[in-house]
Amino acid sequence: MLWRKLIVNAAINPITALTGLKNGCIADDSPSGIQQLAFSLAYEAMLVAKKSGVDLEPPAILSLILKVSRDTEDNTSSMLTDFKAGRPTEIDAINGWIMREGKGFGIPTYLNECVADAVKNSMYFENFEKLEDHIAASLESI
Repeated sequence: MLWRKLIVNAAINPITALTGLKNGCIADDSPSGIQQLAFSLAYEAMLVAKKSGVDLEPPAILSLILKVSRDTEDNTSSMLTDFKAGRPTEIDAINGWIMREGKGFGIPTYLNECVADAVKNSMYFENFEKLEDHIAASLESI
């Protein structure tokens, strides 16, 4: 149960914090491609979970992400609320933790690392395309 909650938060929260969008953007895939980013963050986390001995069904996890996004579509994530207010976010406890655990297992978690660094550095992207460009540039430098 904890892994499922962690993965849902890892998939939704940093995207909303970095773009200022509400939770429903993931289920709506609006803007186009945002759902794939959420799923990719989740896949990295599922690989870490599996190496930790927790085997999750990817279709069930992706369905859960969509359900939570739909059920909370008009909500602003706590990470976005904290981010906007200039308060510390839970990014280190979510995506940062996935990144550190992945490194310990030798599992690359480049996307989780990228979004964690962007949130920690208070980056804000006025649209999803700019976030995509930032991620692409970060991945090129690996």
